[in-house]
Parts: sequence; C-alpha cells; structure tokens
Amino acid sequence: MKALFLAAIFLFSLPQAFASDKHVNISLKGTKFIYPLPVGWCDITQTESGINALSYLQAVNNQADVGINVRLILKPCKRISSAYPWAYVALSELDKFSGSSQYVFNQTMKRFLNTGFPDEVLDSLSKSVSDNSKEMFDVEIKSDSSAVNNSVILKSDDNSLSFYAEQTSKVGGEILHEFTLTSLTTVKGKSVNTYYFNDVTESYYNTNNVKLLIENAKNIAELNRRSDK
Repeated sequence: MKALFLAAIFLFSLPQAFASDKHVNISLKGTKFIYPLPVGWCDITQTESGINALSYLQAVNNQADVGINVRLILKPCKRISSAYPWAYVALSELDKFSGSSQYVFNQTMKRFLNTGFPDEVLDSLSKSVSDNSKEMFDVEIKSDSSAVNNSVILKSDDNSLSFYAEQTSKVGGEILHEFTLTSLTTVKGKSVNTYYFNDVTESYYNTNNVKLLIENAKNIAELNRRSDK
C-alpha cells in the first residue's frame, strides 16, 4: 500500500551517500537497540531519498495511530539506484499486547492474522496513505489494506514472527503489484519490525531475501538480548 509510492522516491531521488556498516544503533524512549544490517544491505536513512521515505512513512503511521516509530530505510547496496527492493525498520511498544515474550506476541499476532484485522484499523491506514501521499507528493494512492489478512506465516519461533503477502494498489492511475515480508522480533519489551517490499515478478530475488531477513531476525534477537544482560 503506502510502500508502492516510496519506490518512486528511490527512483527519482537517488541517494548520494549511504552507510554499509554491519550494525546500526536505534532507540525508542531511551531504550537502545542494535540493528544488524542484512548481508548486502545498506542504511540510506540519512540520504535525500531516505529522509523523504522516512518522513512519509512516519506521517502515515502517526495519522493512522498504529504505534509504529520508523527508524531506518534500507536498500540492497548493489541496487541503491533501483526502485525495488527496499525495506524499512520500525520500533513499537508492546503495551497493547498481553505480554512481551516472543511466544505470547506471536500467538497474539497469529490471532489477528487468522481472524483479520479490524476494519476500522485497515480503513484508517488506507485513508492515511491517501491523505499523506496527496499532501506530501500530490499523488493519489488507492490501496487494499486488507491484503494483510491474506498473509502467509513463514516462521514463528523464539526469535521472530515472519509472514508475507501480495498486494495490489493504484498509484496515480498506475496499477502496481508488490510482494511484502514482515518480520517482527520482541526484545526489551518492544518489537523490532522489518518490512520488506519488492515487485512480485522478482520471485527468485524475493526468495533469497526472505531467507536473509528471517535469518537476520535471529541476529536481532541474539544481539539485543546479549546486550541487555
């Protein structure tokens, strides 16, 4: 949904500098986290395109009030100037969930995925996407936010909950099809969320990145649980 227009930002606002360090430090309300960059991926948050993408994503999430704090914008280091693929990293509180362990979090999220997210939440998110894309970029985005209800769970363990979906949206009159992966890891009473987006036609590339990002969830969990001791 909101991700589709962001691809255009990367295409027309090429980053001039980016970080390829192995780890990035991020924080939420004084709690610090270590985010290990997936192999072959770079942090472009401080570039022009990264700043634009982060501002838009945070505006969408703020208006929809989904409790997500966007922290990083990522791109494959060898495909910095391409529209796809890309990803963003966000942090969120776990206050709305009945517990902060990975197991309890996974069970709660699975119930949402199985029964469907409330219509008011999905409608609010779709409206926020439309409002902010018009205000910030003068482009209309019509998205099917219910695509998340058709998600397929790929992995659920002590390190993360990972699931994917395919979604179709209309951006300025053009129909776009995306593959999305969501990977959620709970550490320090919060959730570290990685959201990946690519064209659905790049199936081989998506398969490789899915494996990479699920493996990275283990790194996120281990690094942050170790640093918390």
